Amino acid sequence: QRSLVGSEMCIRDRDPHSANVTIGHCEKSQEYIYIIQGQLLLQTEAGDYELGEGDSLMFDSSIKHTYINERDNLLTFIVVNYYPN
Repeated sequence: QRSLVGSEMCIRDRDPHSANVTIGHCEKSQEYIYIIQGQLLLQTEAGDYELGEGDSLMFDSSIKHTYINERDNLLTFIVVNYYPN
């Protein structure tokens, strides 16, 4: 397993009625999400979260998680991944 230290930030879009599954990042990874527009359903092994415009969330991203846009509008959100040593 590759060891990463540091962080990365990106802006993500999800088309209407689409989803993206992530198997999880390296051990002890943390992910921070901020919703710019639309609504996100985030499903994780630890539980499900519904986020709307202006909402934010931090979660353990070493577990499987799925980003879902169930709406008719584009979803745009900021993701910051933190990889501790």
